Amino acid sequence: MASAGSASAADPFVTIDSRYAQNVPGTMCLDASTDPGSPHVPGDVAQVWTCDGGPNQAWAFNSSGYSDIQNEDGSLCLDANSNPGNPANPGDPVQLWTCDGGPNQMWTWVFSGGFWTIVNEAAGLCLDASTDPGSPTTPGDKVQLWTCHSGASNQQWGHG
Repeated sequence: MASAGSASAADPFVTIDSRYAQNVPGTMCLDASTDPGSPHVPGDVAQVWTCDGGPNQAWAFNSSGYSDIQNEDGSLCLDANSNPGNPANPGDPVQLWTCDGGPNQMWTWVFSGGFWTIVNEAAGLCLDASTDPGSPTTPGDKVQLWTCHSGASNQQWGHG
């Protein structure tokens, strides 16, 4: 994976100009969970899958602070699946939804302990590969929100 520049303790945010989000413990990438070439629809669940460079794994994340993470294949955004008055909770799935700029679609990459975590603005929870910490991710593992834990391998992401 390509390097994304640097972050300092004073400025833990970084501008991301890359296209793929890879879970650090292995070779799994954030994936829009539809067959390549099939259209995405709001409500499709995000997952991890073996990195293959396909359009279902291509994401636009232009983040300095909070911004959306948009799938380049279907023009839908990662969404924390919460509604006003119904906040997201640990274990809630992360889905694709029509981009609307709401805080449930705003994410930031935070550099900590040598790795990146992806934090949702509305929930304050991390993007999590939904495996037990220390267990390897496998293709099809769903992506969920979870309480941020420094050093948890299922919450460590790289990009390139």
